[in-house]
Formats: sequence, structure tokens, C-alpha cells
Amino acid sequence: MKKIFSIIVIFLMVSVSGFSTIIPTISGNFTPCIGVEYQYTATNQGSPITGNCNWFSLTNGIQNVSSTIISGQGNDTVIIVWNSTGVGQTVILRCTTPDGTGGTPDIIINPVVTPTIYGTNITCKNSIVSYTTQNGMSNYNWEVPVGNTFTGQGTNQISVTWSLSGNQWVKVNYSTPPNGCSAVNPTIYPVTVNYTPTPTITSNQSDTLCSGSNGYYTTQGGGDTYSWDVTGGDKVVQDSVCYVTWNTGPVHTIRVTVIKNGCSSISNYKSVTVITSTTPIVNGESNVCNGNEFSYITDSNKNDYFWTLPDGGGSIQSGQGTDSIVVLWNSPIVNHSVFVRYMNMGLCESSKTKQIFVYPTPQSIINTGDTNIMVEGKSEYSTTPGFTNYEWTVSGGGNIMSNNTLNHITVTWYEIGNQWVKVKYS
Repeated sequence: MKKIFSIIVIFLMVSVSGFSTIIPTISGNFTPCIGVEYQYTATNQGSPITGNCNWFSLTNGIQNVSSTIISGQGNDTVIIVWNSTGVGQTVILRCTTPDGTGGTPDIIINPVVTPTIYGTNITCKNSIVSYTTQNGMSNYNWEVPVGNTFTGQGTNQISVTWSLSGNQWVKVNYSTPPNGCSAVNPTIYPVTVNYTPTPTITSNQSDTLCSGSNGYYTTQGGGDTYSWDVTGGDKVVQDSVCYVTWNTGPVHTIRVTVIKNGCSSISNYKSVTVITSTTPIVNGESNVCNGNEFSYITDSNKNDYFWTLPDGGGSIQSGQGTDSIVVLWNSPIVNHSVFVRYMNMGLCESSKTKQIFVYPTPQSIINTGDTNIMVEGKSEYSTTPGFTNYEWTVSGGGNIMSNNTLNHITVTWYEIGNQWVKVKYS
């Protein structure tokens, strides 16, 4: 009986000494970030393990609450994503084969900070806007839609030039020191970029106007507010319509600023040439005598001259259509007038009325003087005193021997025959 036992013991010892236990070694990242895929590999002293590997994690002894196996279960390599359950907990990863079980050191799961973006989310096209995120991080990576530009890449603040309108966005992601964890997806910050088209000014009249004339100007409707800027005129504004009375020349401007959704846009300047209307001058006698011709002159180098005598009393003898006329006054009525009108620069009308006082022409009377006289005889002649501009003339047979601008003269007669003496005065 004792011998048999000894044989049995020897058999068991041989069997035990022939059994080989395999403990897999696991390699991979033992300080992973939440939400990121990581690869772990089990080996047998650097060589692939034999048989299937059953992978699982333990969090405080509870299986698979901190991890999700993406692929590789049953193989020597597995892809795992860690979640937030294991943050701050005791976590290990194990691989069990038919020959043995291997495990990792404690795995430290690092949390991920989701970036926050600060800045205006409603702005205007072509504006420059600053956006910031948390300070003290690393590997800042910003994005905006293609067509917009920005500066500040790699920092916690950027300045964006919004060249596009409509629905836009700002993206950012960064790494959290010291573990270098980043959010799985960047933070997206929606931005609405409003756009007010550049307004244009239209008008239904010429851009060359006369002073005192009215201009009518419009721009596109649909704005929230309109601000019109006018030089050289008085304006009346009704939103997208502006009425202007142009006062003086020569060149003035009009411009409009339109605001819509808080965004302003300014039109180009529209130039308006204003011709200043001048009052014509009318030079010529205002006090005239009936039956006499008088000249009247106005400004030269104008267009479309037109003269008339509104109250009658005379007739235009010559010069109609020019800058001067000759009028024969033939009605001894005191109040008459001369009217002239012309076009300035072929566009603006100017006119003037000149009052004329027409007096009856006095009859010249020679009161004294010889009518029968000897050759080489002298005779004195006189007319009514108290007038002006006396002018005496005699026929060729006599010679005025005294001042002929007074109301009397002395004449020496040299020829026989019929002679004569004339006088006129005012």
C-alpha cells in the first residue's frame, strides 16, 4: 500500500511540473483622456499571446463602467474609449486568456474641458470682432468659414474680419495642461452676420440745377433709419426720400447713410452743380422825354435775350434778342417800364424790370431876336429860361459868337438870304 502511494505522488509531481502558466503583459496609454480612442496590446514576453483574450476594465472592482470597447474583443489588440465614470477612481484594464490573466497598472482617466467662446454673436459684414476662450491652455486651434479671415491663431483670443454675411461660426479647441487632453469635438459658436447693401442715390432731374430750384432724391427702401447729408441746400427727409431746395452754387453734394439690423452703410457722394441765378442789370435813362430814342443795356454773354415794354408807351426800334435795345418813347405818360429776360448758362432764367418815367417834350420857343438884319449884322436870340442842356444851332450863313449852352446867344450873319436859328433843351 505504501508503494502505490509513492507512485501516485511521483505522478502528481510530474504532472504539476509539466503545467505552464501564461500571464499577458498589456501595453498602451495609462493616462488617457475622456472620449478618445486608445489601442492596447497584450503580449507574452514580447510575443503574441495564444488563444482568445477577453478584455475588460475594473473600476473599484466593477467591470466596464468606465470604458467602451470599440473593436478587438477576443484579439490581442483592442480599441477602447474611456468615459468620465472612471475619473478619480481606481481603474485597471485586464486581458484574460485560457492560460492566464494580465492587468495594467492603475489607469488615470483625465477629464476634458469643453472650450467656451465669448464674443458678439450678431454683427455686421466687414466688421472686425474679437472672440476669446479660456486662458492658460495650450495648442489653441481656431477656425472660421472660408472667405472670412482672422488673426491670433495659437492664442486664447482672435480678431475676425467678417467678409461674408449670413449664418457664420467660430470654432475652437485646445489641450488641457499637463495631460494634453482636448475635447473630442471643437466648440462651435454660431454668429449671424448682417449685411446692409451700399445705398445708391437716384434722381429724376438733371445734376445741374438753378439756385432756388427743388431736387428730389431717393434710395433703396427697407432700412431701419436713414440719415441724409446735404451741403448747400435745405432738406426735407421722409425716410428713403429727400427733398432739397438748392440755394447757392457752384457745386454741392448729397449722401445717405442707411442702418438696418444695427449695420450701417454709406452711399457715395452725389455731386450737384448749382447755377446761382443773378438779377440782371439794366443800364439806361430812367427819366426820358416823349418822342425821343434811348438805349438800354443788360449783362453780356447770356442766352435767349428777350425785351418787352410791359406798359406800352413806346416801341423797340432795334436790338431784340441781344444784350441792348433802342426804344422810342411816344406816350407822354409818366409810368412805363422796360423788361428783360435771359438764360444764364443756357439753363437758368433771370429777369429784371426797370421803371421808366416819360415826360412830355417841352416846345422850344425863341422869344427874342431880329428876323430881318443886314449882312455882318449881329443879333441876340433867347428862349425860355430854367431848363438844362441848351443846344443852339444856326444855318450856314451865320456864326454863333457866344456860349451856345445858355438860354441866349449872339449871332453874326454873313450871307444874304433866308437863314434860321434852332434851339433845344431839356
